[in-house]
Amino acid sequence: MLEIAATWINKNSESDLSIDSISEKLTKGVNECGFKFNLDTGAPAYVKNPNAENGNLKLDIYTFNQDFKSKKMPEFGVSSLDCSLLLATLARLHGVKLNQVTLSGGKFNQGFHINDVQPIGYDKWMQPYANITDPVGFLGYHSVVVKDDLLNNWYNLDIYDACFKLNDGVGNAVMPVKKVMGLISSDQNVSPLDALTYRGLLVKTGEINYVLMPVTTMWEVITEKKDELFSFGLIKNKHK
Repeated sequence: MLEIAATWINKNSESDLSIDSISEKLTKGVNECGFKFNLDTGAPAYVKNPNAENGNLKLDIYTFNQDFKSKKMPEFGVSSLDCSLLLATLARLHGVKLNQVTLSGGKFNQGFHINDVQPIGYDKWMQPYANITDPVGFLGYHSVVVKDDLLNNWYNLDIYDACFKLNDGVGNAVMPVKKVMGLISSDQNVSPLDALTYRGLLVKTGEINYVLMPVTTMWEVITEKKDELFSFGLIKNKHK
């Protein structure tokens, strides 16, 4: 597992090993590793107990490692939980303290509508889970990664999203790397003052104020022996 991440970090023989650089390289590494987003159900492939509101998620990094080496990706695709927990785990194994957090609408798994995105493994714009009755893309939740040292001020959080590329406002697909979360506008019907914030690019106008960020408390890694090798404890309170 460390070898995979080291390859991504040292790609193109770049010498910059700063925290920001490692975080960016790992984000791109996960995004380009061969995953495809699960457009059918949104269920994760490598994360156990995905509905754990208060944490206690389990990342099966052993199975991912085997799949990656054999170039066998999950049949039904991956979710944002897979991408974020893999990214955060690899970063921590390289001394970079990133945390997995979950965006949700008001309450955990209540959901919110989104703008067009390019999910991992796709190069066309789409709105996942849009249908005849609800033609706008809808997410029950979306999991991303943030810098640990900014958790006390979530409006200024630096977001790393290996799952979705977002529209930069002029049609370019950009991967959210160190993209600030963004302030809430006083008007529910407009985007934040800076429309290029992460929340301004992802969330449909009118629902921006509705999106909260509860912080998971723990995730565990399942190793080759199927034992829980280590746990990552996170801040337990929720930031609104």
